[in-house]
Amino acid sequence: AAATGAAQRQKPVSKKGSKKPKRSDAAPAKEEDLSANAEPALRAGWTAGARLECYCVRIRQWTGAKALDARGEGTSRELLVHYMGWNSRWDEWVCLRSGRLRAPETTPGLG
Repeated sequence: AAATGAAQRQKPVSKKGSKKPKRSDAAPAKEEDLSANAEPALRAGWTAGARLECYCVRIRQWTGAKALDARGEGTSRELLVHYMGWNSRWDEWVCLRSGRLRAPETTPGLG
């Protein structure tokens, strides 16, 4: 019985690719900052496959993302967002009016 209890207390082995995203030291965006993105996001017409940026509430920073799917209409429209380079378990539905979606920033000279 003692051996069984010790085995239950051992930490599980982590699976490859299931790493949780690290927190950033970047200043978190304020809600009023995010609300400025809501109107452009509603007009953008993003569909599955679109590249965009999504504000990740877990790490409190803008992250490159890809829209995998879309649902709803008008102001209740949502995109299934995949954070680029992250495990798919972090994919999430994000409402366009949330202000957490924006067109990707372009670096001058790169495209």
